[in-house]
Amino acid sequence: MSTLDIFKKELNLLAAEMQRCNNSKIKNQILSDILLIQNAVIDILRTAERAIHKKI
Repeated sequence: MSTLDIFKKELNLLAAEMQRCNNSKIKNQILSDILLIQNAVIDILRTAERAIHKKI
């Protein structure tokens, strides 16, 4: 399982938890976690893109 697969699974779990949650503080924490994962995915994709361009 790749890192991106793990992130995708975690995002699905967080989204489901966000749907069930009624507490605004917890929802804010879940949103923060989602944004952290989003930023990590963006960093991974940028790193991969740079690596590809260096090989070309």
